[in-house]
Amino acid sequence: MSVPALNASEIAKIKEIAAFYKISVADFARKAIREYIEEKQNSLFYSLRNAPEASPEESAELLAWIESMSEEDHEVVRVDKFIPV
Repeated sequence: MSVPALNASEIAKIKEIAAFYKISVADFARKAIREYIEEKQNSLFYSLRNAPEASPEESAELLAWIESMSEEDHEVVRVDKFIPV
């Protein structure tokens, strides 16, 4: 998978923020990467993909919970692009 390089304006923004908070660019990058990993690991898609198969009781409980949701609960608020590995 090819990851695009940071452009000059993105690098400048990183340097500006790091300088403002008096941290190194490496620390800034480390923290940003940790936050990104945590965000992705906490996503529903990641959790469901890596979850063991549910028991019939768990499946029934999840289905009941989903069916009890309102239309507003089912509204799409964000779309993530999934690229299979």
